[in-house]
Amino acid sequence: MKFEFPNTPVSTLPILAKQLEAFGAKVTFTTPTHGTVDSIAGRLGFTHSPANILTIWVAEDAGHFAPRLLVGGIKQMVGEAREIALKGATA
Repeated sequence: MKFEFPNTPVSTLPILAKQLEAFGAKVTFTTPTHGTVDSIAGRLGFTHSPANILTIWVAEDAGHFAPRLLVGGIKQMVGEAREIALKGATA
């Protein structure tokens, strides 16, 4: 599974990392815009492009969540982090 989130500022990444770590996930940045997330649900990879596109892919699904719940959770977490980042940019 692969997801793309256009119009996502790079400032979303540390917000998203903090949110994920609050749920027990381990976020590892291999560069400032690329990395992995390891959690009870499995492993995700992510990258952020200069065109402000955040791409997330499921590298390993541990089967902890039903597929729809996993997809919905990813979309919700990114949406919330992006909203916080965009509010900060306009504040």
